[in-house]
Amino acid sequence: MIIFLSVTAWLVWSYTKYAKVNTGQTQTVLDLEVSGGTLRQNIVEGADGTVEVDMSKVFLSGGDEVTSGMINTLVKDHRGTAVGWSQTMSCTNFFSGSDIIAVNNLSVDPATITPYGESDLSGVFLGTTHNLVDENDQAVLMYALPGAGEGRYEAESILELFIDKNTPSGSYTAEVTVTVA
Repeated sequence: MIIFLSVTAWLVWSYTKYAKVNTGQTQTVLDLEVSGGTLRQNIVEGADGTVEVDMSKVFLSGGDEVTSGMINTLVKDHRGTAVGWSQTMSCTNFFSGSDIIAVNNLSVDPATITPYGESDLSGVFLGTTHNLVDENDQAVLMYALPGAGEGRYEAESILELFIDKNTPSGSYTAEVTVTVA
């Protein structure tokens, strides 16, 4: 029993003598690079799976008419810079063969913005109702001020087209261009 106690005492003495117990702090650096993403946008597909905007059908009855439709657009700002952006829309004249409805008969009324996920609406605004002047004119659908607009936002805008009572019947088509910058 004396030999056992002696060996045990020697082991405890040896451990405390040679063991390095670190009671201080040590630090290291974690390196992380975050690269900016992109500023993208698109026209949201309708229930039929297309991005075409169908205006309501017009029946000429001897008076002027107004037709309407809805365009939904999406902005995705994942650049990580919060410098702001603006989404605009322009449109060509409406053609049916050689018949024309001038684009200056089209008004754009931005109606709602819906943020997705954690996107913050602070500093993100709808454009104002705008009657397009010509094919080069642009209506602002929505915009973000500097310091805002990071994330994803969908805008719903109402389009209204004035149809003069003397407009020839036909299937009219125009091309809409949506731009974000």
